[in-house]
Amino acid sequence: MRTTLRWLPCVLALALAMGVAQARTASTVPLLDDVEAMYVREGSFLRSWGLEQLDGVKAKEAAGAPVSGMSLGQLISGLDEESQKEAVQNPARALRKVELGLRASQAWRSRFQEWTNIALTTEGSLHMTRWFLLGEAQDREAAHAIHEAVDDAETRPDWKGSGRYFLGARYERLSGWAKDAGRPRFEQIALIDAGIAVNKAGREKYSFDSLIGLNALYGSYAYVSGGSALASHLDEWLAYLRTQSPVDQAKSGALLADALFQSGRDAEALPWFDRYAAYWAVEPVKPALRATMQESRCFGGLQGEGFRAYARREPARFAAMRERICTGKA
Repeated sequence: MRTTLRWLPCVLALALAMGVAQARTASTVPLLDDVEAMYVREGSFLRSWGLEQLDGVKAKEAAGAPVSGMSLGQLISGLDEESQKEAVQNPARALRKVELGLRASQAWRSRFQEWTNIALTTEGSLHMTRWFLLGEAQDREAAHAIHEAVDDAETRPDWKGSGRYFLGARYERLSGWAKDAGRPRFEQIALIDAGIAVNKAGREKYSFDSLIGLNALYGSYAYVSGGSALASHLDEWLAYLRTQSPVDQAKSGALLADALFQSGRDAEALPWFDRYAAYWAVEPVKPALRATMQESRCFGGLQGEGFRAYARREPARFAAMRERICTGKA
C-alpha cells in the first residue's frame, strides 16, 4: 500500500494549539493513526513517550523499513498502563484506552512473532481492566484463558507459570482499586480470594517462583475497607506455607511473622522470624550484592505494622532481632 499524505483533523487542531508546525503523516499500519490520536488527545503520563514511539514507527515506514511487533506492542502497553492509572479517577477515559488497546492487539497479533507472550499478557491485562469497569464475565474469562495460554506456550522453563502469577497480582491491584473507588468490603476481599486461587493454581501446575506474589496477596487482606481481614485468613496462609519447601517457608518467614505479630500471636511469630534470619545469613549470593541486600533487609525487612507493634510490646527483644538481621547472624 502506498503511503499518502493527509492532515488528521484532531491532530492538526492540537498541533496548531501547541505551535507544532509539522503535520504527522498517515500510517499504513491499521489503527496506528487511532492510537496516535489517542495519545495526542487523551494521553496522560505517557503522552510524550507514546508520541516518541509513534515517531519512530512512522520514520521506519517512511524509510520502507519493517515495523517490529515489539514497537507496536509497546504502544499497546502504554495504553494499558495509562488505563490502569485512570481506572478509578476517570473510568470513561480509561475505558476508551482499553477498547482501543484491545482493537489494536487483535489487529496486530500477526506482527508480534517472538513478542507474542508479552503482547498476550498485555491483552489479558486490558481485559481485566474492562472487567473491573464494566463487570462483564466474558472479559474475566478471556483474561484467564489468555494467561493460561501464555503459561502453556512459554518455552522458557523458568517462566512457565508467570502468566498465572501476573494474573494473581492483577487481582491484588483490582482489590486496591475497589477500595479507592468505594466499592464494598466484600468485593475487595473476593478479589483477593480470586487472586490467591489463581496463584495457587499456577504453583500446582508450574514451578515458577510466585510465592512472593502469594504472600503479598495474603498480606493485602490487612488493607481492605472497614479494618483488617487478615486475622480471619491467617490460619489458611499458615496451613498453605507448611506444605511448601523449607526454603519457601524461610523466604516467607518475615512476612508471616509480621502478620502473626499484628494478631498478637507472638509465640507463633518468633519461629517464623528465626527461619527467615537463619536462611538469609547463609544464603549464597554474589559477593558484590551481599552488602546491599543485607542493608536492604536491615532497613526494610522489619518495617511492617506487626513488627512495629511487637517493638512496642517487647523493645529489647525486637532490638535483638534487628541486630540479628542487620549483622547477618544466623
